[in-house]
Amino acid sequence: DYTVAERSKHHGDHICPDKSDQFWKPHYSAAAYDGLLANKYSIGNFMLLFGQDNVESQNRELSYKIEHIYETGKQVHKFVISKLFDEKLVDSSRGVIKTLDKNSIDKFWNKNKIEDLKNWYLKNILEQWNY
Repeated sequence: DYTVAERSKHHGDHICPDKSDQFWKPHYSAAAYDGLLANKYSIGNFMLLFGQDNVESQNRELSYKIEHIYETGKQVHKFVISKLFDEKLVDSSRGVIKTLDKNSIDKFWNKNKIEDLKNWYLKNILEQWNY
């Protein structure tokens, strides 16, 4: 049996959170924001974080999460960060992420990225099962 502390060591973080109006809605058109909300419970909109990091990141915009949470303790999420690198929205110097354009990062997450991350998760799960 697990204790509550052991079960809650890691939390699933909504990249685009449940309560996103304050930090997310201003960066999107109505249609793009509706697309995010329609996919907020997809596995592609989740990342695994330590419990305290999840509490700190609640409802925050993506640029905040990248600067303060996803990099904490080497917890950089490879898929999201690699997509940001591909689109030249972050830069790396000596392993530290430097935000280049917070506004563009905050607009970066969309229903297509959610689908991409979902497919990435599923591909990696299948690779592990076939190992």
